[in-house]
Amino acid sequence: MEEFTRSLKSFSADVGGKLSGLAAKASPRQPLPAQSPPPPAGGPAHGADQPADAAREAALAALAPEYFQRGSDPLAAELGVLAEAAGQAEVDAVVERLTGALEVVSGRLKRHVVQHQEKLIQGLTNVAGVGDDVHAAFCMVQAARHQLRAAADDVAAQVAVVESTRKKQRLIGALDLATRLQQVWDLPANLKPLLEAGELGDAVLLCLEAHQLLEAALSGLATAPPLRARVKRHYYDCLSRLDAALQRTCAAFSAEGYSKLLEAYLLSGTQPAALAAEVGGAFPEALHDAALRVVRGALLATKGAQAADGGAGAGLLLQAGSYPQMCRQLPAKLLRPCLLQLLELVFDILASYEAMHAFHEASGPAAEAAAAAVARASSDGGDGTGPDAAAAAGGAAQPDGDQMARVHAATRALLRAVSGALRAGRGEVAGAAGSKVRELLLAPETGRGDELLQVVSWCEALAAFGDAFVGGASELRSALAACYAPLLEG
Repeated sequence: MEEFTRSLKSFSADVGGKLSGLAAKASPRQPLPAQSPPPPAGGPAHGADQPADAAREAALAALAPEYFQRGSDPLAAELGVLAEAAGQAEVDAVVERLTGALEVVSGRLKRHVVQHQEKLIQGLTNVAGVGDDVHAAFCMVQAARHQLRAAADDVAAQVAVVESTRKKQRLIGALDLATRLQQVWDLPANLKPLLEAGELGDAVLLCLEAHQLLEAALSGLATAPPLRARVKRHYYDCLSRLDAALQRTCAAFSAEGYSKLLEAYLLSGTQPAALAAEVGGAFPEALHDAALRVVRGALLATKGAQAADGGAGAGLLLQAGSYPQMCRQLPAKLLRPCLLQLLELVFDILASYEAMHAFHEASGPAAEAAAAAVARASSDGGDGTGPDAAAAAGGAAQPDGDQMARVHAATRALLRAVSGALRAGRGEVAGAAGSKVRELLLAPETGRGDELLQVVSWCEALAAFGDAFVGGASELRSALAACYAPLLEG
């Protein structure tokens, strides 16, 4: 019985696999017809096999429904039919019946395959083509993924480059800002060599550039207000140095130094009328400072020995006393040396005045010629920056013809204004010189005899120079004569 069970299991597995294929194409819910369809017309006749075929068809038709149902167990159904006491003959009969059914199923399957061979081949071909297409698509997808990875890497690299570029730009901007800030901060150190060399024009220009940097690029910084105050302080210091340099020029004129002063005043934006008034008042101020230096120096020399007794009081007197009061304190022995020194200083100041006026008179036509050269260059289609214009402007080529024209116009206006002030102020300067000398001559104990004659001789020489300076009888002569005439009569 066990051997029969094993044989039946293998048979049912074989039959079940073949019947499952047929069940997929036929309706598994309906049993097969009782008789097989007739053989095709023209087929070979097998008369001897017809009874056996009929028996096999009958065996196929007699199969249990479990053979045609998915998930069923035909073996259990067959074993359920057999009795416990079935013998070999019954088992062989069941095996023979099922073998016949298997042969029928195999034959039908073969005929079905043969009938649909072309479709099968076409299906296999289609499957192979689909496989090739799927493989090609797989290759394309792999290539696309590779390209996507390469593109992602390239985009990441480009993003890194962009970030680096932006960071570099931010750093460059920060460096430029720091450089400008350092330039403004280093203004005192940069001004020091210029001021020591007397380049006041460059110093003023440096202050203006620092101010422009603050207003244009650094105005939003928290340090801008203190830096602005610092720049203004140094700028006003440069202007005060300009005034001091103008005082020194009044005492000892130098064409080169005075040209630098005019350039500095021009760069600072000083108006022509203001500069003319500044120059006109600088010479009387220079005369006053010279007279004070002479008299104060003499008094300090005489009061030095009295430092322990009344030196402090003398010092206070020197600080608070006016020039006439100091002249009254001069000892008789110091009057002539002080007078001689003062006359020399007055002569130098008046000579500087004359040299400055001559400088303006000579520079006016030169400035007019330079302006005309610039105008010709502009009218000829140039920008006023050619060799002729540069030579006319003193060799300093400008980037813009209009700017050059404005510079030359401002220069001409300054020269004309100062020249007019110098031409009109000769009498005032001569009168200021006479008043300083007269205060010394009015001091007691001026001198007697030869000493008085020597003083008169000095005064006459200065008066003659004053007449030539003014171009006629000057107030200097009348002031001096009013001082020493009573002495001569006495």
